[in-house]
Amino acid sequence: MISVIIPVYMAEEHLAACLDSLLAQSYTDFEIIAVNDGSPDASGEILASYAQKDARIRSITKENGGVSSARNSGLSHAKGDYCIFVDSDDFVEPDYLFHLQRCAQKTKADMVICNIDSYYESFDVYMPIGDSEVRHGIPDVFYFEDFSHPATSLLTPNVVRLLLRRSFVEKAGLSFDEKLKTSEDLLFIYQLLCHNPRISCVDKTLYHYRKEHEESLSHGDKRTDCLSALGKLHHYMHEMHGEDEFYRKHWVNIACDAVQYGLYASTNPTEYKNLYQSFKAALYHDICADERLVDPAYRNFLERVSQNSDTYLFEMFWDHRRALDDASAELQALYKARGLHGVSVALRKVRRLARRHRRG
Repeated sequence: MISVIIPVYMAEEHLAACLDSLLAQSYTDFEIIAVNDGSPDASGEILASYAQKDARIRSITKENGGVSSARNSGLSHAKGDYCIFVDSDDFVEPDYLFHLQRCAQKTKADMVICNIDSYYESFDVYMPIGDSEVRHGIPDVFYFEDFSHPATSLLTPNVVRLLLRRSFVEKAGLSFDEKLKTSEDLLFIYQLLCHNPRISCVDKTLYHYRKEHEESLSHGDKRTDCLSALGKLHHYMHEMHGEDEFYRKHWVNIACDAVQYGLYASTNPTEYKNLYQSFKAALYHDICADERLVDPAYRNFLERVSQNSDTYLFEMFWDHRRALDDASAELQALYKARGLHGVSVALRKVRRLARRHRRG
């Protein structure tokens, strides 16, 4: 059986669609543990209504404590052999659980990874998040310590794309860090990897993440929590594996990836400068201490960040401006080829969405 854990907060707009997509699964041996995290809207009533209709749904109500607290509560009530996390404003494919459990059964994996995408409701457009692990030539099944590439090329830090063997999580003694309001996925996932799970990948996009409605579960300072999560991960890896070069290399590249994204997604000058300066003060020199550990994908980032914050910001903005201009030109050509109108309106909308996307 699979335990599907859903933290619920301010989700009344999309909660029913989320639950409907789960109740439509072709694989039926699952339970839904929906944790109402003190939501002041109608989410609790929606959960109660669905629980009356289907015995597989259990609704748990608790005081507000954040997404990590809600997920931990769900884990403590889970009965399945496997567990999986779904956010209350997202939705899944009808064969989501079928493909993941079949892969887990076939490969005896502790962790099964699927592809996910971002859904932009105002456009009715789906955009991939990250590249397929299978397309990167990663084996069908492997142990993490046999993985020679950076962990960041294996999976993005989104726990919703993972089916986990519950006994593996319990044996590792892990839970979500309730002091983190964001970046909790990053810490939890990479802590799990420290326990050398047997991993398999499903090369199918099975989960849809509503990119324009991501405020319901996330609160707090994303950038500060990013650095805090990286510090805690560094400490955890050192406790588990000491100075083992394999894990040191993974931490270095995870940190580069997370901070690079954090700078890109900063929403105001203060947030950006705080992250930049804190990264330079707390992590930069440790990361650069052994350049052999830095993957080529992040060397340009470290070279740029060695300058001052204004120079880095200008170069980052210039790269993004060129990318947006290229995308705009492609859209104009597409609209012209299809004889469609309203190109300028569409492009303005794309730019607005691009700004939202940069906010993470």
